[in-house]
Amino acid sequence: MYQPHANVAPQTLNLAFLQPKTTTFLEVLLTTLILACLKRSKASQWELSLTDVFAKAHDVPEMVQGLRYFVETAVSRGELAKDKKERAKLKMGCQSVVEALGTGGKGAEGEEDEGLTSGSDSDFE
Repeated sequence: MYQPHANVAPQTLNLAFLQPKTTTFLEVLLTTLILACLKRSKASQWELSLTDVFAKAHDVPEMVQGLRYFVETAVSRGELAKDKKERAKLKMGCQSVVEALGTGGKGAEGEEDEGLTSGSDSDFE
C-alpha cells in the first residue's frame, strides 16, 4: 500500500513554461470550459457563471498568476474557435476570467493591460 510522505506538498504546474503538448491540452481544456460556461448559462448570467468557476482558483494562490497569464496569452487568441462569432465570445469570456482571477485588467504597476479590454456583451444576448 502506497502512503505519501506527510511533509511533501503537491506542486503547482508553472503555466508560463510548459511543453508544447501540455500547452495544447490546457488551451483545449480552458477554451472548452469557457465556451461551455457561455453556452449553458443564460445570456444575462454568463459572466457570473465564469466568475464562479474561475474564482475557485484562489484556493491555490500560486496558480492564479500563471492561469491568468495563460488565459491572456494562449486562450484569448481564439485559435480554437470555429468562427468569428465564437472567437468573439471566447475573447469576452477570457476577459471575464482574467477579471475573476485577480487584478481586473491591471498590470503589475497598476497600468491597464491592452489585450482583453475591447468588445461588448451584445453577442451573448
